[in-house]
Amino acid sequence: YFLPRWPEAPAWLSTPLGGVSYIFLATLASSIVSFALLLPELRGLPWRIDGARLRSMLAFSLPLVVVGLSFIVNETLDRTIFPLVYPGSEVESLALLGVYGGAYKLAMLLALFTQAFRYGAEPFFFREAGQLGAEEKYARVAKYFLIASLLGALAVVLFLPALSQLFLQQAAYRAGVDVVPILLAANLCLGMYYNFSVWYKVTDATRYGAYVSLGGAAVTIALNLILIPRFGFYGCAWATLVCYAGMMIATLALGQSRYPVPYEGARMLLYTGLAAAFAVCGWLVIPEVCGLDVMQLAIDGGSVSQWTQALGLGLVLTVAFAVVVGLLERRGAVPTASVSP
Repeated sequence: YFLPRWPEAPAWLSTPLGGVSYIFLATLASSIVSFALLLPELRGLPWRIDGARLRSMLAFSLPLVVVGLSFIVNETLDRTIFPLVYPGSEVESLALLGVYGGAYKLAMLLALFTQAFRYGAEPFFFREAGQLGAEEKYARVAKYFLIASLLGALAVVLFLPALSQLFLQQAAYRAGVDVVPILLAANLCLGMYYNFSVWYKVTDATRYGAYVSLGGAAVTIALNLILIPRFGFYGCAWATLVCYAGMMIATLALGQSRYPVPYEGARMLLYTGLAAAFAVCGWLVIPEVCGLDVMQLAIDGGSVSQWTQALGLGLVLTVAFAVVVGLLERRGAVPTASVSP
């Protein structure tokens, strides 16, 4: 905001990149300020290299670098290779990529929650590691994360027409919003993967995280190459879902054999099934209530009465899901069989 409005700016700020350069400069300034704010924490520290600790830190963190790079592949490869793999013309492939990008924007509403959870949960996981009852706490966190994520995903699915109209201003970008439920399911699996991966972090077995992440990246690459030519950006979404679901299952299986956590498997599966049933019910009932199906309402909109009916139905179903889950949690009406090794 400030640099483009600074007429006396030094010449080195006026680069051929124009506005793009300001993004890098702003990030640099942010990093410098963050470092400056941390300087008081460095007072009194011995300025020497602890070789044993350095080796321990590298052994723990280097596999996580692989995890991070694999995550970048899983998140961005589909949009990177889509124009190269899709059999249509370049103009057509870029147009479809724009439609997919619009749908991805809506799915990010759940991804943002997952990212915020990571920042808060990982310090908690490490703090509790080795404490009495830590495994039971990890299981409860996973269950309540799942409940919150299912509630958020259900709300996005049921209010998808309104969200499409709000965030995607042009009708052309709203033509592919039916891919959003697939992307939401993928992000839900990714969030559960973060929960299930706590075991390899608190046991310093991060190499297993690298193995799972590399396998996920391989699945992403293979499925995108196979599915994009046949199904377009729907192939991208399904590849993402299969990748994250596979990583979630693999991490859970490995963890339960090395660091058992008493996850309430039956209850979590039931809640997931309930959310899916409420979502399907909403998409089936909306046409009966307001005379337009979900995609018609999302792309073209509707009258005030149609919007009122659709939004009212979405609100009722979302609240009903929350109430049902709340009652089941309070009464313990669901079998609490745990996922055992």
